[in-house]
Amino acid sequence: MKNQRGVTLVELLTTIVIMGIITAVIISLLQLSIKSERTVSIDNELQREARLIVEYITTKLRDDNYDLVEEPPDSNNYVLYEFVENDDNQQVLKYENNKVILLPSGNVLSENVISFRKDYLTDGEYINFKLKKGNHEYEVSTKIGFVRIRN
Repeated sequence: MKNQRGVTLVELLTTIVIMGIITAVIISLLQLSIKSERTVSIDNELQREARLIVEYITTKLRDDNYDLVEEPPDSNNYVLYEFVENDDNQQVLKYENNKVILLPSGNVLSENVISFRKDYLTDGEYINFKLKKGNHEYEVSTKIGFVRIRN
């Protein structure tokens, strides 16, 4: 029995323990990577929605034929109107019930807007809104750049 080959029980158990530790580290890294990817994905989604809303509203408001009106007053519901020649003002965007909706198509730009506000300051109009999904929040404030006086 001098030339017996094989592994002892101690060697086998040592190998199993080392493989278990390596596997646990790999699984932990994989879980951390998946969690980070979800966080980045949600943040990117909120930023994309915010960019779409800001771009659409600011583009329209810089045109003198559009205005964002709180309707009814003090309701925190807003409607973006296009003013047309025959005084039949057309709704082109609406914010209500945490949704920003394009009209008349009804396409939803975002269902994650938890607050929306238009402020008039001495140097111009400001649009402020906050998006939230899960425990992720993204706040946007943009200046339109002028004060418009409507008669």
